Amino acid sequence: MADKLILYPIFPMLALTVYVLFRTFLMRVAAVKSGEVSHKYYRLYSMGDEPEACRANSRHLTNLLEIPPLFYISCILIYVTDTNSLVLMICAWLFALSRFIHSYVHLGTNRLRNRYRIYFVSICLLIAIWVVSLVGIVRL
Repeated sequence: MADKLILYPIFPMLALTVYVLFRTFLMRVAAVKSGEVSHKYYRLYSMGDEPEACRANSRHLTNLLEIPPLFYISCILIYVTDTNSLVLMICAWLFALSRFIHSYVHLGTNRLRNRYRIYFVSICLLIAIWVVSLVGIVRL
């Protein structure tokens, strides 16, 4: 079986997702308790408006459940097919780092220019991971 080091970048990504998940929950509970939003809003996400900070956090959680699963799959595929390389390891760690930076910007200052740039970098890294791993699989 392949070098399991390629699996290590998955765990910080999972930790980030869990952190944002709990943060979303706590922000929603606080918004309901403070009266900023009715608990009825969360039944069908209608009847009112979610506070902006909650909405940004919710949107970020959704984002972490869209793109990173493709990263998880790629790391597992690389592991199973024994196609790991230094290039893939570097790209995987850089992807994880870029997603942490993206979270920091999105949940902090939320400056669109910075956020989109780092998002673009993370997508390029993910594409590179898939292309390099595909080349490795084809060579098997």
